[in-house]
Amino acid sequence: RLANLVFSGAEAEEWKELYVDTSTLVKDARRRISAAADPVLDNASFSPERAESILEAVPEDLETQMESFIKRYANHSRLDVAPKTGPLYAVEGAPGAAGQSGVSGYVATFSRTHALDHEDVELLSFGHPLVQDAMEWARESFDSSAALAVVRGLGREGAAFIWRYGLEVPTDAANVVSYFDGNSCTFALDEAGNRVKSLDGLLEDPDIEMARMDPKPLRASVDRWRALVEANYSKAKEMVDGELRNWVAGAEERLIGTLSFRERELIRNHNRQRAHLEMTTPSDELGDHLKELNLEHEEERAAFEEEKERLIRGVRNAHFTLQAGVAVRLVKDRHVSA
Repeated sequence: RLANLVFSGAEAEEWKELYVDTSTLVKDARRRISAAADPVLDNASFSPERAESILEAVPEDLETQMESFIKRYANHSRLDVAPKTGPLYAVEGAPGAAGQSGVSGYVATFSRTHALDHEDVELLSFGHPLVQDAMEWARESFDSSAALAVVRGLGREGAAFIWRYGLEVPTDAANVVSYFDGNSCTFALDEAGNRVKSLDGLLEDPDIEMARMDPKPLRASVDRWRALVEANYSKAKEMVDGELRNWVAGAEERLIGTLSFRERELIRNHNRQRAHLEMTTPSDELGDHLKELNLEHEEERAAFEEEKERLIRGVRNAHFTLQAGVAVRLVKDRHVSA
């Protein structure tokens, strides 16, 4: 279009029209760029602290946790995920990378390095159909249950109560979960209600076998048993309430930091748009354009404030829900003599 104006000897009105159209095009492009800017990839506003916080959110033992989770999911769903040699597993009856269950099954691994060296081995990680199914199940389903169990071979005698709580947030602010330290917490207490942190991971450890405990001996003293459970639950409730306060405070601090950064970016973008308009708009048209721009800015700020209030309210209204309570009898020896 510029070349056409040059070669055709265009009049001033045509040049002015090109100027106005170009200004509008640049303005719209800047707005779209600002709205779609990725804070991590934006070099101008890159924050090493924010990048570090994102990396710290990934646990160092991610592959180990993924392996434990998928093995438990497979056991729950009656899927055949059998260990082979080394880091390999034979998977039958579960969706593979091709999206099919397949009669013959496939070989998979949780080791990223092994999968990179062996193209015929599927990596069980985020994005794999089996893992996606397991994650979807975890988001939508959990068994709120109570049980009596026996654990042998931990080298200690006694009893403990394991209380597991899941974090829940309002549905209109589901994304605030990422600002919390985790999505669940577990408390192991002895019969007196004292914390036994070494047993907190009892329910998550795939190497620890739990056997069902016979409840018949408890029936003779059911009132004493009920009082013991209620007292232990009250202690666990005190602890989880204190943990929730800490989690909410930490999540709110991180959320406020993120919102402050977004607010600074919003203000900076508004100032940039206003300065560009003042520099490129004829003085006789500037007033109307500034009025329109200020109205857009007010709408953007109002939308941001509304979202800010919703997210902060979501963090503050988070709560823990009891998912499981397990009374565990600890037996020192793994095997019982005849």
